[in-house]
Amino acid sequence: MPPIIIVCETKALQNRLHKRLGELADKHHHAPTLATTSREDLQAMSAGDDAIWRTVSLSRALAALDQISSK
Repeated sequence: MPPIIIVCETKALQNRLHKRLGELADKHHHAPTLATTSREDLQAMSAGDDAIWRTVSLSRALAALDQISSK
């Protein structure tokens, strides 16, 4: 199953959503890979440095989109 990526309007919303997604992922062992970022991080992203995605399984680690999709 392909990863699901979500762009949140604010970092606060990203943190709340990330917490909720983590709770759901804990309940469902076959959940797809979920990753979030904020609109601010997406706009500030520079070419060649796209490690802006927080995966639910690695809550504080940032990953690039190609790293998420290869899982």
